[in-house]
Amino acid sequence: MRIEGPDGQRREIHVDAGARLIEATRQHRCTTADCGFCVVEGVAGEPRPDEARVLAADPSGLCSGRRLSCHVQVNADLDCTVPFAWSLAELRGGEQG
Repeated sequence: MRIEGPDGQRREIHVDAGARLIEATRQHRCTTADCGFCVVEGVAGEPRPDEARVLAADPSGLCSGRRLSCHVQVNADLDCTVPFAWSLAELRGGEQG
């Protein structure tokens, strides 16, 4: 899989089938979609209900159409982007937990 960071740098990473995308992006290690620190784009599929709830809490609307990497299971080769150096939790005034 290929990941592009907020700085535009691209990396190619091997991820075992069934692993969560968060393991490849090396973002915050929350796995419950409570923190909102792992926003990614370019990943197909509908968010799970708890993931959608966290994304909907974004006051800026910038997370619309994006996913949380802690909820994406890698089952095929994919390209994704970590679009922001900031996080949804920072927008909401939270701190990285």
